[in-house]
Amino acid sequence: SERGSNHGDEPEEHIRRGNEHRSVEEYDEAIECYERAIHADPSIVLAHFEKGKTHMEVGEHREAVECFEIVVQLDSKNTEGHKARGDAYQQLENYKEAVNCFSK
Repeated sequence: SERGSNHGDEPEEHIRRGNEHRSVEEYDEAIECYERAIHADPSIVLAHFEKGKTHMEVGEHREAVECFEIVVQLDSKNTEGHKARGDAYQQLENYKEAVNCFSK
């Protein structure tokens, strides 16, 4: 998708950079890249999905759930999105349960 020299702002490019950051555990930078992709194209499912996965990796399950909710809203047949959303909800519930255990 070469469209002149101004393709640095393509959502795909931001996602690619986000994946690179995530692979070296630079999670804040990764999320920033995914957010840039989403800003450039709010309907890009992959950006929401990767952002959600990154939130999961750092234990931000509520944020992950929000990302995966958007994934399945944008693409209701996205089985990975549905599965990831289920996992995120489960983690969130487990976390609540754990907190309840500790606060007794």
